[in-house]
Amino acid sequence: MKKALTLSKLLSKPQGTKKTDLARIKELAGPVPFKVVHIAGSNGKGSVAHHIAQNLNESKIDVGLFTSPHIRDLEERIQINGIPISAEELELLSADLDELTFFETLTVSAIRYFRKKKVKIAVIETGLGGRFDATNFLNPILSIITSISLEHTNFLGDHLDKIAYEKAGIIKNQTPVIIGPTANRAPILEAAEKMGAPLYKTDFFDVFEEENFQMALQALEFLKVPPLIRKEPPGRFQEIKKRVIIDGAHNPAAFEALFHRVLKVYPNKRIKVGLALSNGRSLEESLAVIRKYSNDIKAIPSSHERLQNLPLPTLDAYEVLEGEVLVLTGSFYMMLELTDRVKAS
Repeated sequence: MKKALTLSKLLSKPQGTKKTDLARIKELAGPVPFKVVHIAGSNGKGSVAHHIAQNLNESKIDVGLFTSPHIRDLEERIQINGIPISAEELELLSADLDELTFFETLTVSAIRYFRKKKVKIAVIETGLGGRFDATNFLNPILSIITSISLEHTNFLGDHLDKIAYEKAGIIKNQTPVIIGPTANRAPILEAAEKMGAPLYKTDFFDVFEEENFQMALQALEFLKVPPLIRKEPPGRFQEIKKRVIIDGAHNPAAFEALFHRVLKVYPNKRIKVGLALSNGRSLEESLAVIRKYSNDIKAIPSSHERLQNLPLPTLDAYEVLEGEVLVLTGSFYMMLELTDRVKAS
């Protein structure tokens, strides 16, 4: 019951569309006595963050990890050495943060938790954008911008360079920055030059996850940590049943990468799609990409409050014939409910 009350209180907070008062966030978070790797990007930042944290942990370095969204439990967003914070600890750390939004509260709580537990380094993922993101009071030893694509255009701008400008806000004075191929845009290059930040570029790879892993490898090289493990985080091209794939792709660029990989892994298979979209995501833009790969697109039924009711036929079966592959995609918020449902079918 205590856990339910804690999570209910947090989830009822406003999601935050206002400009964050970074000075206030810094004040509430308190000292940051550990090193920070700060990651922004339209796609891939969660994967890169997990790869880095996993390898730091394998090298017996106490590492904090702050990512979003969660798949099963809210506490997944704040971890140390792969173990999520407890609901009780989260309630204690956030008790005086009523003035903050949902994401601001989690950001401050994460910093307080990592300090309390004396981590050596924390891998911190931005929530939205970069320049005014609640995490952007930090002074990292390394910044990473994974990718740039059209997303959250009502907040970040309706052009790739506008979005790149917002992401470039995490670049700090004299602090090295790693960028993915699609982040190789003028606003980011100009910001790095202006800040005197050494810039490291990642090569283009056919498969999105290879690109993400290469960025993680570059970060590990900078941190002088050997790559000892490669384990994809949940919800990224995850086969939960034979030829049934679940993937958290949620914008046009991510859909392109996802279906490119589907064609590569499952050549000559007929692609069926189950789609769920978070509130604010464009169905029209999503379908413009997905229809290039499939003409069998149905809505994944869900009661999740952050998912849209899509005007599509409802997906009511999760079985595939020999010549088919089913791709379930569109939002991380569908993951828990859908994974359990498919495995039970």
